[in-house]
Amino acid sequence: MTKLRLACAVLCCPFTMLAHAVRARPTWSLIICAGVAIAGGWLSLGVWIGWQLESAERACRLHNYEEGRVHVDRVLALRRNHYRANILAARIHRGLQEYARAEAHLLLCKPHADHEFHTEWLLLRAQRAEFPQREMPLRTRLRDASYREPLVLETMVYCLYRESRFPTAEYYIERWLEQAPDDAVGHCWRGAVHSRTGKTSDARHDFERALALEPEFWNARFQLAGVLLQRLDLVELPEHLRALESSGWRPTDVSLLAGMYHLARNELEAADQRFADVLRVKADYPAALFQRGRVALRRQQFQQAEDWLRRAIQLDPQNGNARYALYQCLLQQLGREKSAADELAAYKQFTEHSKRLAAALRRVEQGPNDADLLTEVGEFYLQQQQSFLAHQYLTRALRLQPGHDRAERALEEVSKIIKSAGP
Repeated sequence: MTKLRLACAVLCCPFTMLAHAVRARPTWSLIICAGVAIAGGWLSLGVWIGWQLESAERACRLHNYEEGRVHVDRVLALRRNHYRANILAARIHRGLQEYARAEAHLLLCKPHADHEFHTEWLLLRAQRAEFPQREMPLRTRLRDASYREPLVLETMVYCLYRESRFPTAEYYIERWLEQAPDDAVGHCWRGAVHSRTGKTSDARHDFERALALEPEFWNARFQLAGVLLQRLDLVELPEHLRALESSGWRPTDVSLLAGMYHLARNELEAADQRFADVLRVKADYPAALFQRGRVALRRQQFQQAEDWLRRAIQLDPQNGNARYALYQCLLQQLGREKSAADELAAYKQFTEHSKRLAAALRRVEQGPNDADLLTEVGEFYLQQQQSFLAHQYLTRALRLQPGHDRAERALEEVSKIIKSAGP
């Protein structure tokens, strides 16, 4: 009992002293208490901001950009010019391909520019379709050990992957995983490259490894589900779809994947409902239009299928599968034999161009400063209606060899297309 009384006295002592102080000097005591409260509040705010930014950084690293944006926006609502918050906001918008907004956040950081700012600025310019001009500076930086950070490596891989330069992308991924063998993002990128090059078994292994390291890495789970669908391994797929739908991650893409699962099971009504739901949210989504065309084709609703497929091709001329499906659709309609033959010829021309472009890009790896090769790649991109990439390669060719006749003619044509398309 004595020990209990002693403990109570010790605990109550500070409060007793504070009460005496308030009675003796009430004004000063209140000032001190107010100062302590303000300091405590300021310290708590700092802790809260640190937690928000740490959560945003983790979400950003795992490509959960919408979640990261929520955390960063909370900080920026209180401190608009917070340097770290603006750097992270720029990174998030870059990941979402909202490049103008990313640049606006970086400009707020410019007065206090440091190594991270300059790196993020370079990565933004590289990713914003300026990669042909920024590739060599990125390669130079990656030779410097201080720049061999996952953020720089990931941007290099992203740009190479976007241009279908898979062997070079895989080279940089292997360097990345040598430095950080347990980096879930590196495994996810290697899985993506394997998936695009037909190595679906290796891709599955990489995505499963990424999920073992980071169970809430929704992009890895989404891509794993895509590989399972590609392999028609439909037993595990529903579990991944349920997890993705519960997470709220990219609901239109997840709904599209769920529709493709139903289509693989020949559940046409459920599949069509899924694709219709996606198109209600995003009316010009080429992948959903293509899949809805496939459903109509299965139902032998050939006119509807043709309408869906033509809209998909108009919005995404690079979808070779949609072109071939349109050929099949026309072939099954009476009196459309000539249209079917024309579409088959267009499909064959598209696939031939794609093969030649891939070969030209491989040659660019051996001769990155060859103006003729760069012009050839630019011309291929022009033929495939990828005007912005064509512009970048042709501009790079003319910087290496001013007055290059073919490059100038092609660039003039590309500039007209970009101008007619508007902002």
